[in-house]
Amino acid sequence: MMEDDHAGRRGTGRSRRLARAVYVEQAPRQYYAPDWQHAHATCYDEPSLAALQTQLACDTPAFDEDQICTVFATEPTAPERKLLLAEMAKSPAYARNAVMAGHTRHDWRDLLPTIGLPSLVLVARQGQVLPWRGPAWVGEALPDARTVFFEHSGHALFFDEPEKFHRTVTGFLTDSRNDDSNDTDVLV
Repeated sequence: MMEDDHAGRRGTGRSRRLARAVYVEQAPRQYYAPDWQHAHATCYDEPSLAALQTQLACDTPAFDEDQICTVFATEPTAPERKLLLAEMAKSPAYARNAVMAGHTRHDWRDLLPTIGLPSLVLVARQGQVLPWRGPAWVGEALPDARTVFFEHSGHALFFDEPEKFHRTVTGFLTDSRNDDSNDTDVLV
């Protein structure tokens, strides 16, 4: 009998589990609250989410241009900008709106302390999207987290400091101290 493991692969005959987690510029909450002041710069409550979704649905090219202006600390070259816009255009507005709505409305602060995975939390200090304290809070809340700050990066820190990003993530994923046993896989 063929069995599906947790990663969805068929035929391995053994269960697999998530070995570790990497959080790139993720805050536990995007909306303002009396006890949370580290909200998203432009999507911080239901009306601002509706405005973002409307702009994305009605004028996707303008929305994408605006995203490029806000997620990077460095200015992309003309070929990079063209590539980024082409990649963004591959995802339809309805799908992007659904992802944003689902992820924006949740408050994960109570869940994070229960996650026992070795975790890497990457935080951009120059971000215009999220105040750095929001993603840094994730690293404080996760019991087995290593937090790395990207001093010269915006929200797209993999673009602004690609060598540091690659070195940091690769080092974390290949560090055997992060494995509890030999039956773990890293899903990338």
